[in-house]
Amino acid sequence: MPAHQQRSSLRKQAEGTSRRGGYDQGGGDKEDDPEKRNWRPIAKEYDPIKIGSINGIGTFAHDRAVIRALEATYKPGEEIPDQDKLRKTLLIAQLPPLVAEEELERLFSKFGRIKRVRVVRDVVTRRSRGYGFVEFEKERHCTRAYDDGKSATLGGQPLTVDRIVSRSMSGWRPRRLGGGFGGSKNSGQLRFGCRARPWLRPIFKSERKVRKPNIY
Repeated sequence: MPAHQQRSSLRKQAEGTSRRGGYDQGGGDKEDDPEKRNWRPIAKEYDPIKIGSINGIGTFAHDRAVIRALEATYKPGEEIPDQDKLRKTLLIAQLPPLVAEEELERLFSKFGRIKRVRVVRDVVTRRSRGYGFVEFEKERHCTRAYDDGKSATLGGQPLTVDRIVSRSMSGWRPRRLGGGFGGSKNSGQLRFGCRARPWLRPIFKSERKVRKPNIY
């Protein structure tokens, strides 16, 4: 077969494979990609490697603190957490130093009846340490506050409204052990997969284009 006919035959084969998804789509059905199907922007369990990655599919430690979190053993408390109470309680972070419990109660009472509000304070200055807890009487009211209170502000300052992951998330590691969530860019220890800093959607293998072979 002449060279120009061979090139034409190879080109037609390549185009046929591309239409079937062999080259352009990575050779697989997108819907059958378990990595893509199971991916969510918020973590359901704490994996230090994934929490340390920007998209939740990382496979290696990005900083030394992640290795420390992997090697650490953490117990949130000897007592068994009250799961019913956890489902009715929210963590409120980024609180101003002089916040009062009454302010938090007024802010979140629109979502349902509140059982208890607690602001964690410095033992000496009695100023807020930046976070507190709101416990609702009913779980559905807590869920409503979680869903609709993500844009809540207090004194013009945006608040972070989240679940108490330190007592409810499997595999949790606190910040002091190299884990936690959030962090600052200056520290070089950013943690993702939380509501305040969710994972960015990655490009999955089934979506990556494979380079076509050079047939010329």
